[in-house]
Amino acid sequence: MDLPAEMRAVGAAQRVPVVDLTARSRALVESRGPTASAALHLRSSVDGVTDNTHFSQYGATRMAGLVLQSIREQGLPLASSLR
Repeated sequence: MDLPAEMRAVGAAQRVPVVDLTARSRALVESRGPTASAALHLRSSVDGVTDNTHFSQYGATRMAGLVLQSIREQGLPLASSLR
């Protein structure tokens, strides 16, 4: 199943804006390369488990920046309330 396509279809059907981070987040990770992109993710927890799924504080901040960028580019009403 192509989940990003499904998400866009639901947004279109419901007539609501969609902030699709698929391409943006992929571009960010790939532009940093395997070594530098590791900082975007939690690399170890207290029990030493490596986690390449959840974001570190740094990674979450970068992803939030991509969300802000998309909101502004789409001209969503929320954009006027953002700093």
